[in-house]
Order: sequence, then C-alpha cells, then structure tokens
Amino acid sequence: MVIERALAQALTNIFRDGGETYTREEVRIAFENEGVDVSDFDSVIDKCIEDGWLIDCGQNNYTR
Repeated sequence: MVIERALAQALTNIFRDGGETYTREEVRIAFENEGVDVSDFDSVIDKCIEDGWLIDCGQNNYTR
C-alpha cells in the first residue's frame, strides 16, 4: 500500500494537468524523488500501465 501511495503522489506531482507527456527517464526521476524503489523500474512502469495510472505513448514516452 505504501508503494501505491508513493506512486500516486509521484504521478500527481509530475502530471499536474493530466495532458503532459514525459520521457521514461523523467518518470523514473519523479518516482525516485517520491521514494519509490526504482531498482526494477520496468515492473513499476508495467504496474502503472496495467492499473491505468499511465498511458504508454510509445518511444519511451508516457502520459496520464
């Protein structure tokens, strides 16, 4: 549950208006700044996409 709160906070901070697009590295840094363990970043991104928290725009870009 703590990881989900950290992810939600990171997503809220980076995607303030919901229409922005960010690179994979920008998303990783935002998660890391919120205390999310990004040692297995692929799994973190996959979870966010599966749960509908992020949309994969292709070419390592994401939106919400």
